[in-house]
Amino acid sequence: MNRIILKNLMARVLGILWIAALTIPAAWASKTEDSSNKDWSFTVAPYVWGAGLKGTTSTLPRLPSVDIDASFKDIADHLDFGFMGVAELRKGRFGVITDIVYTKISADSSSTLPSPLNRNLDLDSRTFMGTLAGAYRLVDEEHTWIDLVLGVRGWYVDTDLDVGPGILASGRKIGHKE
Repeated sequence: MNRIILKNLMARVLGILWIAALTIPAAWASKTEDSSNKDWSFTVAPYVWGAGLKGTTSTLPRLPSVDIDASFKDIADHLDFGFMGVAELRKGRFGVITDIVYTKISADSSSTLPSPLNRNLDLDSRTFMGTLAGAYRLVDEEHTWIDLVLGVRGWYVDTDLDVGPGILASGRKIGHKE
């Protein structure tokens, strides 16, 4: 099976499992209210990470690399959509944890070179990260707990760079999926 197809499949499976993790507790809660299994718990917590980007990158062979310095504010200005959230289903010492991160970022730019050398650059980037893990609580005190966690994490990144009209690299579309 092709690597890209496998990664797409893994991202979709983790997304479906996360959605299932959100819906299953409601069904279990109605079953367990009248039974002796009243220790089911379910937690959903959206969160936000702030990050910047600094380094060196290149796009086309034989072109020089470019320094990147994007602050958190720069990235947030170009954020089209983002979601981060963790969910945990627990009964006693056992638990299932899932963590989902999705971002869609886009930017466009016009160069300052005079015509006919000028060109527009359009960048679209989508990133998905999903985690599914099982947990066992080793220590369970009133204000302290320690969990042993084992799971899987999948990443998917899809980036497209469109180079608009101009003499150099006119009308090129560069894409990369990982």
